[in-house]
Amino acid sequence: MSETVSGEELEKINGYAREPLTEDKVFVFRVALCDNDIDRDGEKFSSGALEKLAELFKGRTGIFDHDPKSSKQTARIFDTWVETLPEKTTTDGEVYRRLMAKAYMVRTASNSDLISEIQSGIKKEVSITCTMGEKLCSVCGADMYKGGCDHEKGCEYGGRLCYHILDEPLEVYEWSFVAVPAQVQKNGTKSLVIRREAMREILFRGKRVDNGEWVYGYYVLRKRPYFKDKGVNVEHLIYDNMEIEDNDYKQFVDTMPISYVVDPKTISQYTGLTDKYDKKIFEGDIINVTPDITNRLMDVRWNDETLSWELTDVGTPAFGINHIFNTIDLAELEVESCYGERISFIVGNVYDNPELLKGGI
Repeated sequence: MSETVSGEELEKINGYAREPLTEDKVFVFRVALCDNDIDRDGEKFSSGALEKLAELFKGRTGIFDHDPKSSKQTARIFDTWVETLPEKTTTDGEVYRRLMAKAYMVRTASNSDLISEIQSGIKKEVSITCTMGEKLCSVCGADMYKGGCDHEKGCEYGGRLCYHILDEPLEVYEWSFVAVPAQVQKNGTKSLVIRREAMREILFRGKRVDNGEWVYGYYVLRKRPYFKDKGVNVEHLIYDNMEIEDNDYKQFVDTMPISYVVDPKTISQYTGLTDKYDKKIFEGDIINVTPDITNRLMDVRWNDETLSWELTDVGTPAFGINHIFNTIDLAELEVESCYGERISFIVGNVYDNPELLKGGI
């Protein structure tokens, strides 16, 4: 049976819908996304990570077997929470916690069989795809992303089991119904397949104030005393490492950062994604998402509410009345590239090519 939809829940659902939906048009169900128990890979999410993942997964679409084609996109999460089961403990003795979600589907003739399978429990195992900022050793606390340690997962050291603790989620991509679960819990019910990606590159860019050229590196906001009667001098800097061919100095300068003062209005972050030509996509880039059809131009923006990169039709005001209708998830567009269907490419950016904001190409 579909869960009864409250007025508050219907309001949340309609926050994602292009047209208002009524209770009789939607099928709502619960799903367990992940938990804090040690899995078959010898890894577990921290309790703090579950809380952060709860926020990141709001609005994410559900698919089948991690196939991002539109025909495989089946449902969307509209609510999440972390559930604590005090009567149950994890392998390492913590109170068991799991990330729960409520998702909705629009009832159609084509998905009636799928709805029946969800209702009957045939479809219930779920896998998620996400990027974690830290992978910590349970014995010594070393971060596997920063060199790690010599402790091996599954071994005991002084009576302490070694496993990896996944913490500080950076990004989530999708959740997927899977045919075969990867792990079985002690109570015999199916656990969750967790697929994790490597940490993405952190990179910023900005235009130098002295010559207008783009520079790339890491961003620093520096405040320092100027004159007593003029307050504080604020500089926006992009730092990079010097490249030099002289081997006599190379060992020294390889670690000596070079900084450039940049225009703060042009500072933008790398999204971790690339276009058709493997060019890095930055905030503020303008992308042609349908070059073979309508030459639809969209610019890359960060949404503080959904904590995700979005592509929005050029000329659309931020949080304007048509924001939902003129926006798509940048990650959803990029996922298609993994299956040989990437056609979108960068045509400019909002700083160098303001003429493109009018929709021309």
